[in-house]
Amino acid sequence: MLTKSQMGNKLAGLNRSVKAMKSNVQELVINAIGYVIQDGNAGFLDRLVQATGTGVNSTRLNRYIKEHGCVVWNKEKGRFTVNKNKRKEITESYEDTHAFMMHLFTEVEAWHVDPPKVEKEEKPFDVKVWGASQFKRHPDQLEAMIKELQAYRRKETLKIAA
Repeated sequence: MLTKSQMGNKLAGLNRSVKAMKSNVQELVINAIGYVIQDGNAGFLDRLVQATGTGVNSTRLNRYIKEHGCVVWNKEKGRFTVNKNKRKEITESYEDTHAFMMHLFTEVEAWHVDPPKVEKEEKPFDVKVWGASQFKRHPDQLEAMIKELQAYRRKETLKIAA
């Protein structure tokens, strides 16, 4: 068994390597996107996704590639295909490929960063919806539920009066 000191060293090393891996993947994905824009070649993106395999969160990486890489996933071919309209839009919007890559490096969140969570509005309680769902789940227990709710109401009324 490893000593506590060895465990601490291994864990610190693992943390450094995970950060380095994420940084390397970020650099590679942006450069691969650069080749898509410059040459219209999505091969590096395909190779990057294959190389990362199960070592990274592929859902996040693929979302980043689809959002910023002017490519779409071709299910039949099992690889990325260049979206020519989006590529043209990017080449017209930026001075050159390097300018777009710098935009990705400096202004766009990295592929591994959680997107901000949108706070959901709490729905107001609807007794009719609640009653219908309870009845659907336990139709044979309707009378027992009513009886228990009435008993609970009596207890709460007594607490308030006391």
